[in-house]
Amino acid sequence: MARDEHKLLKEYVRSVVISEDFGGGVEFTNKQGLINIFIEPFLDVFKVAKGKALELHQRTLALGRVAFTTIVTTMVPFLGDRYEEVFREEHEYLDKIRLKYADVYNATWDAFKQDDALCMAFMLNPTAFLTTQFFLKAPKGALNLVSSLTNGSLDPFLDKVKEQVKTGGFKEKKSRKSSEEAFKDKLYTQFKKDDSYSTQIESRLYESDESNTTPVNWLAKVLSSKQVKEKVAESPKVHEMQEIGKKLVAETLKKVLTQASGVLKAKNLSDVEKATGKKVPGTEKLANVPKDEKQALEEKLVSAVKASMKTFYVKKLEERVKKAIDAGVPADHPFVSAHKKAVSHIQSM
Repeated sequence: MARDEHKLLKEYVRSVVISEDFGGGVEFTNKQGLINIFIEPFLDVFKVAKGKALELHQRTLALGRVAFTTIVTTMVPFLGDRYEEVFREEHEYLDKIRLKYADVYNATWDAFKQDDALCMAFMLNPTAFLTTQFFLKAPKGALNLVSSLTNGSLDPFLDKVKEQVKTGGFKEKKSRKSSEEAFKDKLYTQFKKDDSYSTQIESRLYESDESNTTPVNWLAKVLSSKQVKEKVAESPKVHEMQEIGKKLVAETLKKVLTQASGVLKAKNLSDVEKATGKKVPGTEKLANVPKDEKQALEEKLVSAVKASMKTFYVKKLEERVKKAIDAGVPADHPFVSAHKKAVSHIQSM
């Protein structure tokens, strides 16, 4: 790109108020980020296409680059706000869900820290969160969380666990008296009784494991055990939460895909305007384009805009996934899978 054209691009970017963070999605340390991500990668379309029946003049291509830059620097913040509106609606609905399941979310408030993506993922599959790492991050509400998820059905067992932590009984080493399978069967039987839980079985959960030398480590291992997860998975409350979570995630992503589809399936600038409900800026710069070149230039312009906007939506969703995983959502969680599927769908448009 010529030096004066690069300077022109920067001037157009500076003329638009661009936030440092488009609502928690694509983040930029400076306005150069907009050029690097959404403009420069797509400028090749405005190069002379040698071998074509119609070759656009350099002046026409230069006008196309200017128009493209103007459109993108205006559309990214505009579409960013429309995108975030979807998640503002999601947030409002989540607030109602948090009230409905206050006992569950209050138990883990420190872990979630009002993070919508994390709350959504938890509701979509609470059992997937019952990992040693999760409980190590949020040990304070661990027992209350399991109790709430199972509507108290595991309270007799949890009371014994709490007593073990309180008295230091978890440090008592017991010799192995049965095979691993026999232990699992016995453990499951004790859960089914919902009355008592022997010290011997509790001790077996940490036997020969040096990492369980503290109450928090031991508690995390107990509560993330397969048997606890099975009881949580059986809970009617968990089933109800999952159904609500699936519906909300599906509705949110459907709205994003509808927005993206409107822009990415546009055949001309008029279609882009209809999809966004906004007058496309920069088109006035095409007034001086020779008539025999205008259609070809518009095709290039629409192609570049669509490619840029595809990058916008993909990066938005990928950042949401990354943020969720960084916050503790398992990489194989349904929340992550649903978002990756949406990304693939957009990439195929």
